[in-house]
Amino acid sequence: MKRKLSILIALMMAISVFAIPTMAHAETGEEGQSEIDYYRIRLVNGNSLPNSIAIGQKLDLDVVGYNYDDEAIKVSQSGWTWEIEQYNDETANVASIDSNGILTAKAEGAIEIYAYSNDNYAYSTTICIGFLESTDGIWLYSNKTAKVMDGYVQGDSSIYAVPDKVIVDDWYGIPDGTYTVTALAKDAMLSGTVKAAVVPDSVKSFGAHCLGYDLYTSTSGVKSYQRVSGFKIYGFSENPASAAYARANGFTYVNINKTTVPANVAKVVKPSKVTGLKVKAGKKKMTVRWKRNTKATGYQITYAQNKKFKKGKKNITIAKNKTTKKTIKKLKAKKTYYVKVRAYKKSGSKKLYGAYSKVKKVRVK
Repeated sequence: MKRKLSILIALMMAISVFAIPTMAHAETGEEGQSEIDYYRIRLVNGNSLPNSIAIGQKLDLDVVGYNYDDEAIKVSQSGWTWEIEQYNDETANVASIDSNGILTAKAEGAIEIYAYSNDNYAYSTTICIGFLESTDGIWLYSNKTAKVMDGYVQGDSSIYAVPDKVIVDDWYGIPDGTYTVTALAKDAMLSGTVKAAVVPDSVKSFGAHCLGYDLYTSTSGVKSYQRVSGFKIYGFSENPASAAYARANGFTYVNINKTTVPANVAKVVKPSKVTGLKVKAGKKKMTVRWKRNTKATGYQITYAQNKKFKKGKKNITIAKNKTTKKTIKKLKAKKTYYVKVRAYKKSGSKKLYGAYSKVKKVRVK
């Protein structure tokens, strides 16, 4: 009896040794020290990417894995495909990146960087090339100047006031102070509904079609600029640069009293980046949690079904500052969702958004 029992125990031990595990695990790092929850793009020295870089500057980049506790895990750099997505599709060659993750900044613009390997991906936050940051269609520069960009005009107002300055106060990553608006970029205020613009004397540079034009597309797809009939430019002195632009383009220039029509001042107080994002999967739903930002008015949750946030993208606005949890229902079962959160602060009728949190990936049950 003892002999049979010994043989049975030995047989069971052999089976346990050679049995194939059936439990699936997340990917681990090179040393297998921890499961990888997500990936990010970092500098090769391990530091975070800068918010802005100069034209001509190079960055040597790596992909780094992170576990659920946001601890960095070294991963193999082979097999990753690098891509750049730039914000302005009409601007060619803003930057380039080679197969080894060497980024070269070539022209002024804003980009995001992506790296892909099988089903894994990593991405960067927005990197500004040649300028510090963008806010509500205005680019800020290190010499404390600012430029109004394409897309500044929003809504259907018939008259727009170009701000003479942008005041930055407690904005993460950007020096506080006053940034003087000195330029209007090409197509800066392209609109058929805007009939007049108030331009401060601080503006010295005017890009092509920056004021008084609209862009039309023919039935054959040909695009052309057309002047806005009766367009007027209001200024604060007799012969500033805006008067010269008006004469060159056939617009009316009007000199007004500076004390009666004050220049518009845009005050920027953006909330800081949201941290502590966690997402838990449920049956056709997910619960999103994040850390409270006491200086924010509210939050915006953005989720989508692909890593670039282009498939099935949806936004949810959280109006209360104290709310730091949201359950999103009626999702598709067995589908993967990507989630990020940012805070916003109201300034008049506008919402000033802070930077997005890290992206979390979750598979709904």
